[in-house]
Amino acid sequence: RGFRIELGEIEAVLDEHPAIRQAVVVVRTDDPSNPRLAAYLVPKGKELPNVSELRDFLQKKVPEYMVPALFMPMTELPLTPNGKVDRKALPKPDPKLLGGGKEYVAPRTPEEEALAAIWAEVLKLEKVGVLDDFFELGGDSLQVIRVVAKAKKADLALTTKQVFQNRTVEQLAKVVGASQVLAEQGPISGVIPMSPAQKHFLGLGHTRPELHCLGAELVTKDGKPFDEEALRGALTRLIEQHDTLRMHLEPRAAGEAGGERVLIGEAKLDPLPFARIDTSDLRALDERERWRQETFRIWDFAAEFDLDHGPLFRAGLFDPGPGEPQTLMLLGHFLVADIGSWQVILDDFDTLYRQLSSGGEMKLPAKTTAFKQWIERLTQRADSDAMRPERAYWLKEERKTTARMPFDFPDGANQMKSAKSAGVELDEEQTAALLQKLPRATGTLIDAILLTSVLYAFDEWTGCNSLLIDLLGHGREPLFDDVDLTRTVGWLNTIFPAYLTLGDSRDPITALKFVNQQLRDIPHGGIGYGILRYLSRDPEVAARFDALPESQIFFNYFGPDHATELTTLKKVDGFAGYGADHETHRLRPLAIGVYVQEDRMLIKWEYSTNLHRHETIEAVAESARRVLLKLIESMPQTA
Repeated sequence: RGFRIELGEIEAVLDEHPAIRQAVVVVRTDDPSNPRLAAYLVPKGKELPNVSELRDFLQKKVPEYMVPALFMPMTELPLTPNGKVDRKALPKPDPKLLGGGKEYVAPRTPEEEALAAIWAEVLKLEKVGVLDDFFELGGDSLQVIRVVAKAKKADLALTTKQVFQNRTVEQLAKVVGASQVLAEQGPISGVIPMSPAQKHFLGLGHTRPELHCLGAELVTKDGKPFDEEALRGALTRLIEQHDTLRMHLEPRAAGEAGGERVLIGEAKLDPLPFARIDTSDLRALDERERWRQETFRIWDFAAEFDLDHGPLFRAGLFDPGPGEPQTLMLLGHFLVADIGSWQVILDDFDTLYRQLSSGGEMKLPAKTTAFKQWIERLTQRADSDAMRPERAYWLKEERKTTARMPFDFPDGANQMKSAKSAGVELDEEQTAALLQKLPRATGTLIDAILLTSVLYAFDEWTGCNSLLIDLLGHGREPLFDDVDLTRTVGWLNTIFPAYLTLGDSRDPITALKFVNQQLRDIPHGGIGYGILRYLSRDPEVAARFDALPESQIFFNYFGPDHATELTTLKKVDGFAGYGADHETHRLRPLAIGVYVQEDRMLIKWEYSTNLHRHETIEAVAESARRVLLKLIESMPQTA
C-alpha cells in the first residue's frame, strides 16, 4: 500500500518493553495473498503481556501499519550454527493463541451478523464472536482496509478510523453509518485546482512534457489473447470510476502565456482512449532488433499525449499475431496519476476485466475522497493557523548554510541526455545487516542510515556536514478526519527539501541517531512544504519560499522489488517515459536511487556528464559505501 515496513525498528521498540527479553519480527507469507507481520517474543519472566497491552505499547512508538498482527510466545528463538537467529526456522503462528481466550458470543443483530461474517472472511477464521478483539484475532492495518471495503459492498458505511477505535463487532456495529467521509460518488468534472506536485511540474519548463508518463505492460496469466470486448468495457468503467483519468490542462490560445493554470475534468471520454497496435510485421526480425523496434512503437504511443486537450490516460493492445502473447500497455501522464495511484489503477482494471471476461457484473468499491476535494482542503489549509508552525520549520535560516556541490564543469548544461550513473553494490550479508540488524540495534530508519552515509560522503567532498536534499513523500497524510485517500487516484505525492546535518559528534552511530531524529521531526511527511510554496495566497510567504536555496540532490529509497499481485492479469514490466525528453533539464545535478534486488542493495548515483567526471561521482559513491560498512562495524554488539 505504499508504506515501508521497518522490521528492525519494530524489534527495537519491543526490546524496550520491560517484560520482553528478546523479539524478532518477520513477514509471514503462509497465505501468499495475505502477508502478515508476526512478532516472536521471549519473555523475561514466565508470561508475556496480553495482545492488547502489546499493541497499545507499540502504537505509542510506531505507526499503526507497523504493529504486528500476530504475537507468538517463545521460550527460546531458533539459532543457526553460527549463533544468529534462524528466521526461516520460526514456527507458523498458532491460530489457537489468537483472540485473547474470550468466550464466544454469537451475533445478535443483522449488523453484527454481517460484520462477524466479514471479519471471519478477511481473517480466514471459522467464526468470530461479537466480543472478540479484531487485532487479537490477528488483524492488522491491511485487514482493516479490507474490512471497510467489504462492509461498503454490504451497504455498511464504516471508516478505517472507526475500526481502529471500535475493536469488537459489538462496538463496531453501533457506529455503522455514524461517520461521514468526504467522498463524492458521482462523476466530477469542470474546473479542478492543481496539486503542489502538478504546479511544480509545469514550472520546470520541460521541452517535451507530454513524455513524462508512467505505465505498465500487462499480459493474461493463462497466456490466452485478451477478450477485447471485456477489455474495452473494463477500461470504460475504470475511467468512469477515477475522475483524474479524464483530466487535462485548460487549453490556452496560441501564444498565450503566464497566469495560473487549472485542470479540466471531462464528464466522459469519447472516443475511448484505446488503440490496437499491429506488431506482426516485426516477427521476422532478430530478437535484438525486434525488441528495439517494439520499444520505438511504445515511445511513439507515449508521445501522443496532448496536455491541453487530453486524454492523458490511454491503453494500447500490442498484437504480434497468432501464436504469440498480446501485451496491453496502460499509460498515464504524471498529471493524472502518481506512482502510488498505479496500484489502485491496476487492481481495479484487473478486477473489472476478470468480472467481464467471466460473464459477471462489474462492481468496484465505493469511491474515496476525490482528488478535487483533497486539493480544495489543502488550499484552505495553506493560509490557516494550522500551518504557522510548519511555516517556521521550512523557513529556518540554517537552510542557507548547507554544502554547495563542486562541479568539474561549472558551465555545463544539466540535460537529460547527459545523464549517466555510477553504482555501488552491497553483498547479501551487508544488505541484511543494513536492513535488519542496524535498524534494530540503533532504533533508526533505513532512510536515516543511507542518508547518513550521503552526509559523510559530502562532508569529505565539500568540508560541510549539512545538506539540503530532496526527499519524496507519498502525500496521503491524515490531515483531516473526514478524508479517506486509500483509493484516490491522482498526483498526490510530494517532493520536499530536507535539511539534514551530522551535528557535532564524530561518532557514526551518534550521528546516525541524530539524522534519524531530524527525519522524524519533519512535520506531516513533508507535505506542508508543497502546501505553503504552491497553494498559499500570501505573497510574502511565496516570496520567502522563492528565496530559499534549492537542493542539489534527490534521494529515493525504493526498497525491495515487490511485483504487483493481480488475479487474472500479470504485470511484466513498468514504463517511465520522462527519460526520452532528452533536451530537458534534469531535476537536480545528483539523483541517488537505492534498490534491493535478489537480497543485494544497489545504490545508483545518477549525474550529468556535462557537470561531473565519472571518476568524481564514483569516488563520492564509494565514500558513502565505506560509511555504510563503518556503521555496520560500529553497530552495538547487543544487536
